[in-house]
Amino acid sequence: HMGVYEEPREILRRIPGVELVELKWNREMSRCCGAGGGVVGAFQDLAVDIASERIREVEELGSVDYLETPCPFCVKNLSLAARKLRAPFKVVDLAELLEMALSPS
Repeated sequence: HMGVYEEPREILRRIPGVELVELKWNREMSRCCGAGGGVVGAFQDLAVDIASERIREVEELGSVDYLETPCPFCVKNLSLAARKLRAPFKVVDLAELLEMALSPS
């Protein structure tokens, strides 16, 4: 809701080996992961069900290694849904992805 869309994408584009693939619904049209507004605290099952819909949208993209989000609530909720659905990718924070890219192998 803050209108910050291009800056995180520019960071991702600068990480060697990262190919940015967008979900169909992105930027101002992006969909909530289900954790917002305290929903996850009061209705965890509902929150994970909503996040599961987002995970399925990512799976429709094909081969994806990471789902990146800068929101810690999204990371937590999407991770729960990804585990529930046995998604073949990991949910990560932007800072975590940067750390992986900058760490010596």
